[in-house]
Amino acid sequence: ILALYRNFYTDDTDRVSSKANETIQNILTELVDSIRQITGTNTDFESALGEALNSASRSPDSITEIAESLVRITRDTLSSQSQFQDTLQHASDEVHQLRADLAESQLLAMSDPLTGVLNRRAFSIKLEETLSRNNTDTQIALMVIDIDYFKKFNDTYGHSIGDRVLQAVAKILKDLAPDGAVVARYGGEEFVVLLRGTEREPTHQLAQDFQQTLGRLRLKQKQTGRTIDQITMSIGIAMTDVEDEPESFFDRADSALYQAKDAGRNCIIFAED
Repeated sequence: ILALYRNFYTDDTDRVSSKANETIQNILTELVDSIRQITGTNTDFESALGEALNSASRSPDSITEIAESLVRITRDTLSSQSQFQDTLQHASDEVHQLRADLAESQLLAMSDPLTGVLNRRAFSIKLEETLSRNNTDTQIALMVIDIDYFKKFNDTYGHSIGDRVLQAVAKILKDLAPDGAVVARYGGEEFVVLLRGTEREPTHQLAQDFQQTLGRLRLKQKQTGRTIDQITMSIGIAMTDVEDEPESFFDRADSALYQAKDAGRNCIIFAED
């Protein structure tokens, strides 16, 4: 059961984090061993220096032998210090690589692999962060968008066309959404767009731009050259200017989406405040 869980349920972030923990343990062990080694060498050097001074005071004639002994122990100490510097550099390189691996893994874990926009988990985090930082002077708009009759595209033209439709919609949303907007694929053919610091009219205009741009899109089947039917979307929008919980805020936008579908689709409906 544990093997099945790891293979099919956990994501890359868990695996990379596990690898990172193991690597960090190895780095720390290596550093501790190096510190012990160089500390021991320095202790040996101090002892050798003390013995040399005692020998010199007892027998000045043995100064050449004493000097040679000090040279040997100094070389050993410098060698240990050089090895320790190499160990530190190696540890630093490994830590930088771990950071890069973790950043890449986190990015993949937060992205939808088909469309490249954020996934549902990432959107949920962004929504909660946005609402928690919001104040009564800043309005937030949430669009919940559904591609109309999406199952028809899969059934009529095949899943490859369905994937291209999803990618096209995601691109339109990303290209037209203003800077700072959160665009995510919520699941299936459903997308969400989160806008901070916007009013009702500009939000409605943006939703219309989404619909009109998608309406002009014409995709063709590569095998047959056949142009697929026009693609439309239904959009439900919720606006907030007061403290709101993520779940209730999303539910209002989602309910507005269902009203848009009931109204004949290819519609834009605002949720009641």
